Amino acid sequence: MQLPSEAEVRRRVEAIDEEAASGQMELLGERHEDPIELVDPDLAWPARFGEIRDRLRDAIGPAAVRIEHVGSTAVPGIAAKPVIDVQVSVAEIDDEPAYVPAIESLGWPMRARERALGHRFFRDPAGVPRRVHIHVCQVGGEWEHKHLLFRDYLRAHPDRASV
Repeated sequence: MQLPSEAEVRRRVEAIDEEAASGQMELLGERHEDPIELVDPDLAWPARFGEIRDRLRDAIGPAAVRIEHVGSTAVPGIAAKPVIDVQVSVAEIDDEPAYVPAIESLGWPMRARERALGHRFFRDPAGVPRRVHIHVCQVGGEWEHKHLLFRDYLRAHPDRASV
C-alpha cells in the first residue's frame, strides 16, 4: 500500500485549514502531527474494537444507537495504521450533552466538529500515540452510510482492498 505523497498530504492539511477558517469545521484542542505508520494486519484488532465498543456502550448508554468498527483495521488482511476507528451513530448529532461528556470521560477529547457533515471526531490526546479514533455521526445520515458502505465493499472485495 502506497502512502500519499508529501504534496498530497500538504494539500489535505491545507483543505482542513480552509474548512476551519470558513467555519465549516471547528478544530478543538492542540494541534499535533503524528507520524503515519502502516503495519501488517493484526488479528487482535477486532478484539480491541470489541473492548472499545463495550466501554463506549457502557458510558454513552442508549444515546449510542449503533457502534461499528470502520477504517482500515476493520478490513481483514490489509496493512493499516494501527488505529482503531470506531463509528458511533446517535439519534441526534447536535445533542452533544448526550454523548460528548461520556466519550471524553474515557480519555478521548473531541478534536473536531463538522456541523455540515453531521460529524464529531474524538481521539487520543495530543502527545499520546494515536490508537483510537471515534467518529460520531447522525444515525441514517450520509456520513454513516458512506463509511459503512465503503467498509462493507472492501470486506466483500478483498482483491480491491489490497490494491
